[in-house]
Amino acid sequence: MHTPSLMQLLLVLALAVIFFGPKRLPEIGRSLGSALREFKESFSGASAPKAEKDASAPDEADAVER
Repeated sequence: MHTPSLMQLLLVLALAVIFFGPKRLPEIGRSLGSALREFKESFSGASAPKAEKDASAPDEADAVER
């Protein structure tokens, strides 16, 4: 399989802008990135995601203060 040329990449980008619109492309990129990150974490067996770690930290701090 060959590597796509610059012209092919520009064509795909132009079609994406036409089809989805410039306002929606960043949202699609973020969604795709977070989905890939979660997929990798599920295979690597990484610890809890950062959002869950942040949510559990205040509970532990409250327990220490009591």
